[in-house]
Amino acid sequence: MRSPGTRAAILALPLAMLLPAPLPAQPMQPPIAGVDATAAEPMDPPGRVGRIARLTGQVSYRLPGEEQWRPAARNLPITEGNAIYAAPGGRALLEVGQSRIALEGGSDLQMAALDDTALAATLARGAAYVTLSGLAPGEAAQIVTPQAGVTMPVQGRYLFEVPENGPSRVAVLEGEALLATSGGEMRLTSGQAAILAEGAPPRIEHAGPGSPLVAWADGVLPQPRYAVPAAAAGMTGIGELAAYGTWAPSPEYGQVWYPNVGATWAPYRDGYWEWVEPWGWTWIDAQPWGYAPSHYGRWVQVGPRWAWAPVVVVAVGASMPRPVWAPANVRFFGGGYRSPGYAPVAWVPLAPREAYYPWYRASPRYVERMNGRYVPDVRQVTNAWMQDRDGRRGETIDQFRNRRYATLVPAEAMQRSRPVRQEMARVRQEDWRRIGALQEGAPRPGPGTPGMTPTAAERLGIAPDALRRGPVRQGPPAEPHAALRERLPEGMRGRPEPRPSADRRPDAPPAGRPAGRADVPAPPRDATPPRAGAAPAPGGPRPPMDEAQRQAVEQQRRLMEDQQRRAADRPGRVVQEQQRAPAPPPRPSDERQGARPEGADQQRRAAEQQQRQGIEQQRRASEDQQRRAAEQQQRQALEQQRRASEDQQRRAAEQQQRQAVEQQRRASEDQQRRAAEQQQRQAIEQQRRASEDQQRRAAEQQQRQAIEQQRRASEDQQRRAVEQQQRQAIEQQRRAAEQQQRQAAEQQQRRAAEQQQRQADQRRNQRRED
Repeated sequence: MRSPGTRAAILALPLAMLLPAPLPAQPMQPPIAGVDATAAEPMDPPGRVGRIARLTGQVSYRLPGEEQWRPAARNLPITEGNAIYAAPGGRALLEVGQSRIALEGGSDLQMAALDDTALAATLARGAAYVTLSGLAPGEAAQIVTPQAGVTMPVQGRYLFEVPENGPSRVAVLEGEALLATSGGEMRLTSGQAAILAEGAPPRIEHAGPGSPLVAWADGVLPQPRYAVPAAAAGMTGIGELAAYGTWAPSPEYGQVWYPNVGATWAPYRDGYWEWVEPWGWTWIDAQPWGYAPSHYGRWVQVGPRWAWAPVVVVAVGASMPRPVWAPANVRFFGGGYRSPGYAPVAWVPLAPREAYYPWYRASPRYVERMNGRYVPDVRQVTNAWMQDRDGRRGETIDQFRNRRYATLVPAEAMQRSRPVRQEMARVRQEDWRRIGALQEGAPRPGPGTPGMTPTAAERLGIAPDALRRGPVRQGPPAEPHAALRERLPEGMRGRPEPRPSADRRPDAPPAGRPAGRADVPAPPRDATPPRAGAAPAPGGPRPPMDEAQRQAVEQQRRLMEDQQRRAADRPGRVVQEQQRAPAPPPRPSDERQGARPEGADQQRRAAEQQQRQGIEQQRRASEDQQRRAAEQQQRQALEQQRRASEDQQRRAAEQQQRQAVEQQRRASEDQQRRAAEQQQRQAIEQQRRASEDQQRRAAEQQQRQAIEQQRRASEDQQRRAVEQQQRQAIEQQRRAAEQQQRQAAEQQQRRAAEQQQRQADQRRNQRRED
């Protein structure tokens, strides 16, 4: 069983014996019913959490241990046990640190393991495009499909295609992968793909350029204009900040980021609260860039502008702890766990050097990791956490640097996950005036709180039947993933899913342990010592011990065994003392029956009683002396262990920092190379498009010229035809006129001739008559 709790396997029991019981600030989470009390002790929350970076179409998610699907939203945290389903026609992009997982429509993915050092998922159906970047030394990712288990030990790009029917395909676009099938194991290198068919050996082919999912995933997020600062490396969602603001150096806080926001903007106001196990209240920011600044770092005003600092320079020194994910870096005031309805709740964004105290169960080591990058004196914070469960003793809102930008809403608005910006207007003026007097923490969730599961409701004393379900979507069943998880290594199968218990009260303390000490984690039953030479990862096993430490631990173990043996022998000693105790004085009836006088016996019994009392006092004094000596030795051993562990952690952190810088440099070079290749491809594509546009415009120009020439030729032909017709008509008119004139002249000539003939005839006749 993998657990970040193994890092406290050595120190947990001595701490539990020496430290006072802390005061609970949130309802404690009892163990799973039916499981051994030691094994059921909850572990610290993981330090690395993913998010839904982009989604199109219908995308749903399922909570651990549930079978109902709920609508997903951008910036929703994704952790171990969550399942993501992209319905046909939709797509989703998940981010985990610097790595990404893109899902095609019809894909069903479940995160089997997700913490500081493990990333494993099961893909029951669909297509997934995995881009691994920023892997820690020794870290690997795993994807299990119905046909094979795929281990990706190096950074690269991988494509998984698992159709409902037919063979599946695993392609290594860049990097290297190890395939484990029923027929054996094989290695795929860059440019290779394996076709996995039922009942047939894998077939190797060329990987090809990818699919439309690859092009969508590579272009959906803004491209970084320059490398991410080393202080922010490894934070989920950090790559989006460059597109929505600017990075600049600060002499007090190192590299800080200035968002492009308005003058009235303040952190933790544009979004809503949702219940996310195991942290509880978790902030969901509405801005696409709001994930990283909401769950890492601190907010501070530098001049008139807001700045987000991923780390405080003073706290860095020679080592830089790995960033740890937080549900929200705020401090709660007001609300209360039993305040119904309107009771106001306020929160203040934490500034640099202000401690973060979890409102959920956590160990002192976890509190130290959460504040190591932002608070110079982490030991003081840890001591405050152990003495006062939430560090609230004597604290007021006036002590916080960002107190002017506190946000106040009705508790019901937070319980129902309503947008904060809309609910701020509903708060009364007198509540703003008395915000400094609000001393309680975040409100208790209710039946209508989104994200509340029946198991969590039972643990918090809420009847599971009273839960108000939000929108529910249809999706694939959860059964296939249970079989796929069995093919993962035991350390990457994730925590067992919680099951509700009907025979235990929600507020009952863990079995076999006193109430009020539930926050001190006990060592897991399967805890194993770390491997020699292993680097101490935050949240993972502690570094190997030297000879002095081993002797101190062995001495502690012997002392604890002696104490346990003496505690087990006490009932037997009590029985023996009762047997050796003097008999009660005889009754008068006994004396009448002939009992002898007992003056000598009484003296003897009194002497024996005094002797036993003296021996008991000496034994108690000896035990007290031994106990104090053992406690002193334990404290000295713990102090030696702590110092040696701090030195080892510091050296390991320096080594990790150097490795992280080298990885960041290589990643930056890879990003620059890919960006140059992308720009080259874009330039070639632009040239091709420009050439095509030019050819198209030339063809259109030629076509227009041909049409114009045809038009002109047609017009010329029509004009000549009209002119020809006009000339013919004129010629015909002329000929007709000439003919008419000729006919008229001939007519006149005939008439004149006839007239002359008549006149001649008349003259002839007249002559005849004469």
